[in-house]
Amino acid sequence: MGEDKITSGAGAALCIMTLMTNAYSVMPGAEAGAGVWISHIAAGALALILALLFAVLCDAFPEKSFFGVLEVALGKFAGRLIAFFLAVASLLTCVVSLTVFSRFVQITALPQTPQIIIPGLVIVIAALSLRCGLRAASGSARLLVWFSVAVFLIYVIFGIGRAGLSLTAPDMTRVEPLLSGGGEVFLNRFGALPALMAIYVRMPKKGRRAPFFAAIGGVAAALCIIALITVATLGAETARTDFYPIYTAMSVRGVGGFIQHTEIFACIAMTLCLFFKSAVCLAFSDDMLSGVFSAERRLGAAMPLALICAASTQLIYRDISGLRGMVEWKSGAWFAVALYVAAAILPWLGERVRRAKTGKAQ
Repeated sequence: MGEDKITSGAGAALCIMTLMTNAYSVMPGAEAGAGVWISHIAAGALALILALLFAVLCDAFPEKSFFGVLEVALGKFAGRLIAFFLAVASLLTCVVSLTVFSRFVQITALPQTPQIIIPGLVIVIAALSLRCGLRAASGSARLLVWFSVAVFLIYVIFGIGRAGLSLTAPDMTRVEPLLSGGGEVFLNRFGALPALMAIYVRMPKKGRRAPFFAAIGGVAAALCIIALITVATLGAETARTDFYPIYTAMSVRGVGGFIQHTEIFACIAMTLCLFFKSAVCLAFSDDMLSGVFSAERRLGAAMPLALICAASTQLIYRDISGLRGMVEWKSGAWFAVALYVAAAILPWLGERVRRAKTGKAQ
């Protein structure tokens, strides 16, 4: 992995772009109503905690890849099992993001375009960019992240004037919708969190924690602010019934009377973010699967995985109601959240137990 190193700034930018995927279209957790911003805070806090566990684990073995860390902490069988689960989870969240975005483009701009075209183009280009690892994607992210920041500022600055903050007062007597909303936000916004370790292990070992956590925390705060302004603009009921409420909220405002379609900027930003998320998820899955099956990493599986993901967008999609049901909270979704938590806690505990045994042996 020595030839695949990236700078801390580029890694942080890549994290931001990955987590901001579809940030201006769907709004997960909308069932929480006016308190959806609280659900975003809860999801962001959980993401930071799990990221800390992963980072502590990697820093304990700075010379190893993330797959190597899992094997040392849990043993060969359990480590490979966790690695396989995380690879599949990363590919699944990538497929969902591709499907949501391609349907969004169909509805808003290209109704006659076959649905496979958009996700196929994005993820194949992402796979081709991995010929030299994540260096190309991270370098591009460092430049393009500022465009994403500008779009966020446009959304916030020109949205405050239309916002009614009284619409964002949560009903604290109903805690369950807030919790389930937090779980929905976590799965949809931070489902690619384990894949970020493909970035973390490639960043310089010294001083990488600060930019890494600043990126995750900054995105968590930005998503919370976006949700807050969306509800304050549209109201909780409209935000809940509209499948793309953030895009709707952005489309009803202009800039200075001469720019009337600021939502175009959001479309560009989401396209860029989807590309970076695809690249990161493919790189991480390639790392994990190469370790699980003891394959040479230089042979690479990025392109086959990309084609599988593109084809999968056609398998999981039926119609708009089916797509909405796919991203909304279900009764069994707590199990998915629990798997993410277990995948972070078990290796951390395994490393602690191994260290304790080593200390006693000495």
